[in-house]
Amino acid sequence: MSQATAESDFKDDRDFVLRSPECRSREELERALADPIRLLAPPPPNPPPQFSVRDIMLITVGVSVGLAGGSWMPSRAFAFALGLATVLILLVVSFCPPQTHTGKMAWTALLIAYFSALLAAIVRPPFNLP
Repeated sequence: MSQATAESDFKDDRDFVLRSPECRSREELERALADPIRLLAPPPPNPPPQFSVRDIMLITVGVSVGLAGGSWMPSRAFAFALGLATVLILLVVSFCPPQTHTGKMAWTALLIAYFSALLAAIVRPPFNLP
């Protein structure tokens, strides 16, 4: 009977199977931790703003309108009219600012035209000198 019992125990041992481990081995973990920690590189900084030829032409138009307006009418009257238009457009721009680059440049051109007309009105002598 002891031999039969031993044979039945032997049959049960055949059913016992070792499974592979579910996690990494110690060697794999040591290899993974041995590599230096590498941080992600910071993103490159944004490039500085570039102006196109169209932008420079809009600025030039603003300056030329501001300076040429004094030849169409008295400089002070033109500066006043352009200042009034600038204030009215400023109200519109403060509630609904321009979203496109061209809109922003057109607004800048109007401001430059106003300030150049104002400067021209200050520098130019009045027409009716005695």
